[in-house]
Amino acid sequence: MYIEANGDYYTVQRDWTGLNLSDRGYFSILQSGHEVSGYRVMSRSTGKRSIVFGFQ
Repeated sequence: MYIEANGDYYTVQRDWTGLNLSDRGYFSILQSGHEVSGYRVMSRSTGKRSIVFGFQ
């Protein structure tokens, strides 16, 4: 997945999702320049349980 600075994002499966992740707990961590490793979420685009790993 690719997340833009405002939280809008793209996925391989759906391309542009029309959804926003800026209210997710890991988003502010990424915005502050830190890595996210193993943050559990329920995917908004698939409805499945997922784990987020991210870096800038």
